[in-house]
Amino acid sequence: MIYIVSGFMRSGTSMMMDCLSAGGRTKGIKCEWSRERDFAMNASNSDEEFKPNDSYREIELKEYSKIDFPLKYEGSLIKVMNWGLPQMRRTNGFRCVFMVRNAYEIAESYERAFDSPLMTKADGIRLPASQCSIWGQQYVQDMKRSIITAETRIDCASFHVMDYADVLENPLEAFCKLNNSGWEIDPHVAASQVSSERKRVSC
Repeated sequence: MIYIVSGFMRSGTSMMMDCLSAGGRTKGIKCEWSRERDFAMNASNSDEEFKPNDSYREIELKEYSKIDFPLKYEGSLIKVMNWGLPQMRRTNGFRCVFMVRNAYEIAESYERAFDSPLMTKADGIRLPASQCSIWGQQYVQDMKRSIITAETRIDCASFHVMDYADVLENPLEAFCKLNNSGWEIDPHVAASQVSSERKRVSC
């Protein structure tokens, strides 16, 4: 079984990785990610005084389609961003937590984290997502497509959509539900890793 955290950027995927990594450690689940990816992301998004993330907890996009992907990550917890799910090679079975969040919170969190606006396109014009009236609708539709793509796969053992705000409000309840549905985690340990300090939004 492969354990997957997915979702759009700034939707709480890194926090969920930290929670499930801590909660699953005693159960034998190991967290895997690419240090090279961390280096590349920080090289493109940081300077001497600014480093948005210590780790992005991501594997390289090219890993998803490699022939040895199912065996290489068996028993592991990995992050597969929503755009990587369609490229993921068929596995021997996977469980997925898919994070969702208010679209405009994502836009604000992105700008605060990376010191530049999240850009989108409307009517052929690129503009900041926070200033785009249809950005929220685009985000919802894109996430729906990603969810359907993943949860209808023959190798999907379980699929859970989790709202970032709900996890912050009642983390123990969220992780107890996962534990009861096949995720081999200690829900109390997982819940202890939740922190609202990582929101990077004004409210």
